[in-house]
Amino acid sequence: MCKKSESDLPSGYTKLNYLESTGTQYINMGITPYYVENKQLIVDYKILNDFTENVVLFGATDGNYYCHLFAYTKFDKVGLQWANVGGDIYLNLYINKDNTRHKINIDGLNKKIVCDNIVYVLNKCIINTTPNNRNFYLFGRNHNNIADGLISARIYGVKIQNDDELYQNFGPALDTTNKPCLYDTVSKKPFYNKGTGEFLYG
Repeated sequence: MCKKSESDLPSGYTKLNYLESTGTQYINMGITPYYVENKQLIVDYKILNDFTENVVLFGATDGNYYCHLFAYTKFDKVGLQWANVGGDIYLNLYINKDNTRHKINIDGLNKKIVCDNIVYVLNKCIINTTPNNRNFYLFGRNHNNIADGLISARIYGVKIQNDDELYQNFGPALDTTNKPCLYDTVSKKPFYNKGTGEFLYG
């Protein structure tokens, strides 16, 4: 069951402005694409890669269904895609490929995408169309439980909500041992790097 209140960080934690990956770190968000298809997934991010390699900001695929925000060298835009391997695209949106900060709201509840305050109406219902049971990875993609496409990027925050009802609210923080993490104020749990090295932060 979800909770409506957004609490502060626990005692001993320090709030950060962002977590920054260097291309070897990633976080398992603990939720699948299917989970967010009738909710709002809001990601506040900044890509730092030079776009000379294929990278993914967040995503998951089981080999049949692809749900990710990617920056591929063969495209001149960053792509947001919900699709199956046969090419039946449920959602395909392209965002400027640059190193500036963006906020995207993938709103399956109201059938729209809001990116940097620009609204895009979905022409297909994405609910119940992508039975992908792999957890989302952040700063990369979960490809059948293997991380790939790891990216250099900053995450300022990630929310999953249903209008004013919060399901997850990830904020950058240092824990009581000064280890960087994303702290979910709903479940009151920290989410740590599953890759190598350590996050930068600011």
